[in-house]
Amino acid sequence: MLTEKGAFRKGTCIGDDLYSDDGIPYGGFYTQDEICEVVSYAAERGCEVESLGIDRIRVLLADNYHADLLELVAGDVAVKAEADSIDDVKKLMCYYRDFYRFLKNFVLFTDFYSRAPGVRAMFELGQLYIDQRCCDLCIRVADMSKH
Repeated sequence: MLTEKGAFRKGTCIGDDLYSDDGIPYGGFYTQDEICEVVSYAAERGCEVESLGIDRIRVLLADNYHADLLELVAGDVAVKAEADSIDDVKKLMCYYRDFYRFLKNFVLFTDFYSRAPGVRAMFELGQLYIDQRCCDLCIRVADMSKH
């Protein structure tokens, strides 16, 4: 079940939007042979990768870790509302960061038509200097009624 469902995700988040993704499934898992290759690669470079060993696994399974796991899950459930509010805080931070710029562009189109020194409008291509005169190069609009 872990390798069938838990090793994959439905897509990768793009930018700051936590609620949408690129729709491209992604994921996978290492096979036992691939893990052996990783361990060999590490050993060749002087790194040690220690295995649990069957004795340690038996000790872990014999102890009552089930109750500890349930306790951890209960702790997560107890702070569910707090964890869910993290998304709301992130949205608020994005609003705080972007709302003023949005309003300036919604009403005045500042980023499109700015003539402030050192600030280029979005449609500007650059500047052309001829005979010590400067011309702003912009995208040509062939049909103003469609603009």
